[in-house]
Amino acid sequence: DFCLSRGLGDVYKRQVLQGDLYEAAPFVVRAVLDSLKVTSVANEEFYDLLIEFANGYAPETRVASVDGSEEPLLAATVRELAKGMALYWRDLRGPRSGIRKQVADLLLALSERVELDAGKLRSALDTEADEEVAGVLAELLRDVDP
Repeated sequence: DFCLSRGLGDVYKRQVLQGDLYEAAPFVVRAVLDSLKVTSVANEEFYDLLIEFANGYAPETRVASVDGSEEPLLAATVRELAKGMALYWRDLRGPRSGIRKQVADLLLALSERVELDAGKLRSALDTEADEEVAGVLAELLRDVDP
């Protein structure tokens, strides 16, 4: 766990620095999502990193070449983050409130850039026992379904 956490810290320092995204950000997001698909180890560290990417910034002039096409780096990073929605919904229903809180924070960070499913948010809110997580979900639901 120490090595993985240290490795993710190194990735963070190299790809998100003081809120700025760097060229490999979409690829790092893709790798983190692939890891979330196959393991639950270090989910907290994975979600910390995804939140940082979701809150990151890059000017429109900074581009990334992903899958053979060039697009603004921020758009490419958000597109890769959006590919993880099924994983986020899965983990929002998981047993650990800390992970659920991180997922809710990630969804909040993405909410202005990615369309969220109001029905899934409502369902998660209806069953959420943790007040802090429920508060974030309620805020999201107000934004998504006013």
